[in-house]
Amino acid sequence: MKLISTIFTFLLFTIVMWPAAANEAAEQTEPLPIPNTLSISMSEDAYPYQFVDDKGNPAGVMVDLWREWSSVTGIKVLFKPMQWKQSLQALSDGDVDAHIGMAITEERQQLFSYGDQVSSLNSYLYLHKDIANKKSIEDIRPFKLG
Repeated sequence: MKLISTIFTFLLFTIVMWPAAANEAAEQTEPLPIPNTLSISMSEDAYPYQFVDDKGNPAGVMVDLWREWSSVTGIKVLFKPMQWKQSLQALSDGDVDAHIGMAITEERQQLFSYGDQVSSLNSYLYLHKDIANKKSIEDIRPFKLG
């Protein structure tokens, strides 16, 4: 009889507490509100990926991708062009919501959260024939790289 009473008490307690536990779980998993506008920092001069064109407008492959994302989601994007280091600092300081796109490094993984990869871009280095035989970065320091 004592065993049946214990089981009944346990079941009654579980039934009474179930709605409270379900509500608490639902409250913890509610999605964050969706913003109307997303401010995005970007580099001014990382051709052809992200840059400011001759008219002062954000341009490049990554800008086009974000504009397409904006048209699909209905969330307006506001591009904030700046020097590369400043664009990362703006994200770190919370002055912008996101960065237009950047490579993953160990240091950056400590500072930022990354979304899923949506594209990949291949980069190639083309050298003028006068510097093609250089063997180290130090050998090409006098030349502008980009």
